[in-house]
Amino acid sequence: ASQSKHFGLYNCSVTNEYGNANAAIILKPLKSLPLFIILIGVTSGIIVFSGFVILLVMCHRRRRKKTQQMNEKPDVTVTTGDMYKESDR
Repeated sequence: ASQSKHFGLYNCSVTNEYGNANAAIILKPLKSLPLFIILIGVTSGIIVFSGFVILLVMCHRRRRKKTQQMNEKPDVTVTTGDMYKESDR
């Protein structure tokens, strides 16, 4: 892990058969998000995702329940036999 003492100005020098070269390199720390903000984001994401999953499960159960009710036979059976007198026909 980098520490504050690692940042600053570095001098890079090279010498070879082609000549000499120098370069100054400045190392700066990257600005990172505080851990608290990251934790809030992750927690919020988990809550939203969980709510979405719960909503999907509830919708699926409701749809399945309606389908089962439509497929069930009614408890009452209506018959039309002998409903009219012979003279009414």
